[in-house]
Amino acid sequence: MCSDNEETKKIIALNGLHELAINIEKDLQSLYPMSSDLIFAANLLKYGLSRHLVKVHLVKYSLGDSMH
Repeated sequence: MCSDNEETKKIIALNGLHELAINIEKDLQSLYPMSSDLIFAANLLKYGLSRHLVKVHLVKYSLGDSMH
């Protein structure tokens, strides 16, 4: 099991990746507005990271609540 510090580092890294995915999607939309494949791929990346972040937060907080 990971320590709270390791979990916090993971969440910070995931948040950074999510922000990067958002920026990539925005850049692709402005640079290649007609390239739906690129934009769709960036959107999938952003969506996947969003879902993973939610899951990590839910697990962290549900475990945290059960430990107290």
